Amino acid sequence: MAAAGAISQLFKQSMRPAARAAIAKKPDCFATVTATLNNTHVCFARLNGEVIAHTSAGMTGRKGPQRQEGDGAREAARRAAAKAVAAGHRIAHLRFKGRSRGRSAALQGVMSADMKVSHLEDITAFPTNGCRARKARRL
Repeated sequence: MAAAGAISQLFKQSMRPAARAAIAKKPDCFATVTATLNNTHVCFARLNGEVIAHTSAGMTGRKGPQRQEGDGAREAARRAAAKAVAAGHRIAHLRFKGRSRGRSAALQGVMSADMKVSHLEDITAFPTNGCRARKARRL
């Protein structure tokens, strides 16, 4: 959970206090950033779930290990946010999933495309002990 705190700290540092006060409370779209070990996917959707824009680090022309780095995630987020802004959306609710390096870079990419971020949320799944283990085999 330390990564979620680092992202919110980056979010607070990157915006001036006046700009933070000007952000509206209600977002008009959701942005889901899925940061896996191999790639970073960014998806913008309307509040009813209809997808507006989707890009990934691989779609920006990055190959192999370049897809998991911050530059690919930043460019993918910037392109997807630019498509969402062109569709008329200005305020996003960001949801992060995964533990890769592309998380904070994706936040920077969304903010660089003139998209305001109202909320940050970490939806990374974590195990809660799962199924019961098999009984031990007796020999």
